[in-house]
Amino acid sequence: MKKITIIFMIVICLLISVGASCLAERTISPGEFWNSLTELDGNDVKVSEFIKQAYIKGIGKGILLTVTMIDFNESDREKILFNANFISKYIVEIRKVMDNLYKDPANALIKLDWMCRIAYSKLRGEDVESLIGAGRALGEILPADF
Repeated sequence: MKKITIIFMIVICLLISVGASCLAERTISPGEFWNSLTELDGNDVKVSEFIKQAYIKGIGKGILLTVTMIDFNESDREKILFNANFISKYIVEIRKVMDNLYKDPANALIKLDWMCRIAYSKLRGEDVESLIGAGRALGEILPADF
C-alpha cells in the first residue's frame, strides 16, 4: 500500500510540474477542421481543395466497396452504383456545397460524412433541412472522436 501511495504522489507531482492543460487539449469541431484546411494553401496551390476532394472521393469508394462486401439485389446495387458515380462525377460541387454549409457556425458540429450526405442531397435537389437538423443533433451528442 505504501508503494502505491508513493507512486500516486510522484504521478501527481509530475502532472503538476508538466501542467494539466497540455493533457486536455481542446478538440476542434468537424466544421473548424474543414475550414482550417485553407491554412495549408500556398500562393498558387490549393492543397485544401485536394484534401477535401480526396476525402469525398474516399466516401464514394467506400460506397462502392459495400457492393463487393454485401450481397444486394439488383435494384439496390443499381442505386449504390448511381450514388457512387454521382459522388465521383460531382466531387468539386459537393466540396463547394460543404464549404458553404460549414461557413454557418450552427453547422460546425455536423460530422464530415454526414455533411457530405447533405451536400449530395442538396445537389440532387432534395430538401436538406431535416438532414441538417439531424446532423446538428448528432454532432451535439456524439463524442468528438466518433
